[in-house]
Amino acid sequence: MLRSKVFIFFLISFFVWVFVCNILWDFALITLFLSWVMVVLFIILCFMKKYHLFLLIISCGITFGAFYSGIYNYYIANKITYMQPYYNKQVSVIWEVKELYKKSNNSYSYIIKLQSLDDKKVWNISGLMYYSPYLKLSLWDIIFFESELLWITDFSQEFHYQKYLQTKNIYAQFFVNELNIIKTNNLSTWRQFIVDTRQSILENVYNTYPKNEAIFLAWILIGAREDMPASLRNSLNNSGLTHLVAVSGFNITIIIIFLWFLLQGLPLFLRVGIISFCLVFFVFLVGENIPVIRAGIMGWIGYIILTFGRKADSLALLLFTAFLIVLYQPLYLNYDTSFHLSFLAVLGLLYFQDFWTKIFYFLPKFFAIKESFVLTMSALTTTLPIMIFSFWQVSLFSPITNMLVWWVIPFAMLFGFLAIIAQFFSSLLGVMVWFINYFILKYIILIADFFWNLDISVLKIDFWIFGVFLEIIYFLVLIFWIIYFWQEKNPIK
Repeated sequence: MLRSKVFIFFLISFFVWVFVCNILWDFALITLFLSWVMVVLFIILCFMKKYHLFLLIISCGITFGAFYSGIYNYYIANKITYMQPYYNKQVSVIWEVKELYKKSNNSYSYIIKLQSLDDKKVWNISGLMYYSPYLKLSLWDIIFFESELLWITDFSQEFHYQKYLQTKNIYAQFFVNELNIIKTNNLSTWRQFIVDTRQSILENVYNTYPKNEAIFLAWILIGAREDMPASLRNSLNNSGLTHLVAVSGFNITIIIIFLWFLLQGLPLFLRVGIISFCLVFFVFLVGENIPVIRAGIMGWIGYIILTFGRKADSLALLLFTAFLIVLYQPLYLNYDTSFHLSFLAVLGLLYFQDFWTKIFYFLPKFFAIKESFVLTMSALTTTLPIMIFSFWQVSLFSPITNMLVWWVIPFAMLFGFLAIIAQFFSSLLGVMVWFINYFILKYIILIADFFWNLDISVLKIDFWIFGVFLEIIYFLVLIFWIIYFWQEKNPIK
């Protein structure tokens, strides 16, 4: 138990300092602030010898956070310095298509990996390219074009768009009229297999279901939302269902349970190997999606721990998952709302289920009404403030819509997977599964549309420039709250 406490305190102090360093940026400010923190910790250490171990652990977490964040910020500064001479100038660019980022009526935007600028090799820098919607590029095509290289600016004081794109390694944008494709399908065998599998699933779904149901199913199965119309996206956002239907832990849980039943007769090492491979494959299939990466890591570690007979510490497991993701990209901690919502939702489920179960003891258990309402309120308790600060609005009917929809989401995912598999064995069986799943998907979309169309479904809130500060205060209160209640259950000896 002591090791678990030491680990948790180390991770929390690491996160706090990375968060601070991402705001300060300047090395002198970081050094000054770190010096003051160390002085304060030393003074506390002198008067609280009983807790010297944990103060030492916090100091180590702060030091490591400052060291790691400083290195990463220096790495970013070097990229900006390298790109600086090219900004607002006409350049010739060779690049690869990494991802179709967004679609609109006027243009498609692609995330591109730069290979060269004016015949000079570029290392590990990406850009955002806007191009005609009438020609769709394929992943990892190698392209040449000439265009003006533009700096990315924040379009509002409340949303740090520049920093958000830096979490995706994007440091420039291009508006392109003409381009030349140098090489197509520049993919490794593994990547080609991932792309082909994803495309095969999408074609199967789009050819089988009506448009809205197909797009919706593609989103909840493998996170494909680039084709989602604005009307469907708005109805899900404003009815408070977006976080529920996004690809996340539900998918990982379904995969683990399904494979666990299917592979029960195999030796343990083989079963663990196959399930681990399938989880990694699914994460690659979905792409760079924070909730899926988080759920994949947590699901895999939790499965390994439980398989080999050890009880998992949920908080330690969640924080360790966050630690791995922050090591990969420290800016997620400040500038990626999906990262915040993903982890805060799990924290809510960990710490508020008992509270809301006692409040709503009178609700019936049939059709999972009580469970769905408790889970919804638990997740909303920790995520609602961030949704308000980030999006300046809150869905007034979110608890009701979540209660009505929560219990059918796993069935929609499960029958979606089964419908695709069933078609390979029997067309009749495939039609039967499709028929069931169509009504499930239609039900979810009708609920979203109904509550979105209500005049008072969304409450708008304007925090002006204070939203960021309120968000920081909220995170600090949340951290102290977690430590306080966790300490009540696990007092330091």
